[in-house]
Order: sequence, then C-alpha cells, then structure tokens
Amino acid sequence: MHAWGQTTLNDAQQRAFRELETLLASGAVRQPICLTGDYGSGKTTLAQHWLAQHFEEPEPHYCRMNRPLLDEMKRESDLDDLAATPQKARLIAQIAATDLIEARLADADAIVFDSIELLVTYRVPLPSLLTPHARAGKVIVVCAPDDPTWKTRLERIDSECRRIALDAA
Repeated sequence: MHAWGQTTLNDAQQRAFRELETLLASGAVRQPICLTGDYGSGKTTLAQHWLAQHFEEPEPHYCRMNRPLLDEMKRESDLDDLAATPQKARLIAQIAATDLIEARLADADAIVFDSIELLVTYRVPLPSLLTPHARAGKVIVVCAPDDPTWKTRLERIDSECRRIALDAA
C-alpha cells in the first residue's frame, strides 16, 4: 500500500473518512465534495489517505493548485502588473484554473484539488468550474480552508458543494 494509506487518522478524520466513503458508495453524488476545516486540521492527510485506499498510484489523482496557477499567472503577466490590476489577475487565474482542471480530469475518474488559496484570493468560482465534471460522473474532492476571514469568498462551497467538515465534534 502507498505511504499515504498508512497514515493513522485522528477521530475527526476517521469520522470524515466514513462520511466520504458512505456518500460515495451511495452513487448519488453529482457535485464536488469539499473537505473543510481549519488550517492544520488534516484535510490533506485525509484526502491523500482516501486516494491511497482507492488507487494503487494515488499521485496522479492529487493536484495542489496554487503552484501551477501562480506559474501560469507569471507567464501571462508581470506580478506587479497583476497586483495593480486585480480584474486581469482574476481572469488569468480563472482561465488557468479551467485549463488545469480540464487537463487533470481528462484521464481521471476521481481527483482531489488542494491548495486552493490563490483561487479564493482572486474569487475564482472553483465549485462552478468543477460542478459540470461532477455531474458527468467524476468524483471531485476539494480541500478548502474554513477560515472566517474568507467566509464570504467561500459561500459557493455551501451552495454548490457537498461539505464534509473536519472538526473536533
């Protein structure tokens, strides 16, 4: 088994893992699933553990979004220019996110998208970009921070995603 699958999950992660497994076993999920929690709550560990339980090689099913998006934004424009023109930065980030999502989902039936902070910062509607793929039968899991300062920026997670919260309860 892959190293990701050998991780010991804490109680909150075990509860969320069971909820994720039950939800997916029902076959009724046609929307992205968002693992939410504080920074350091174990969203990434849980997602990687879940992938390792279902795929012999889980890495192709895991995507940290920030780095490739930032690289694409730097290719498209100078970062100082993007800082001065947030609408341009948002458009570039949205196009780059769409391209990354399309590429990663082309050959995968399931994928985890993590490190989405850049998309939240530029208000890119990630759930809206992912929902058509989920409706087409792809299993999409997003690790999203549950940060009060971003609450208004994450509203679509509640309306367009199935939320599984990692909390101590």
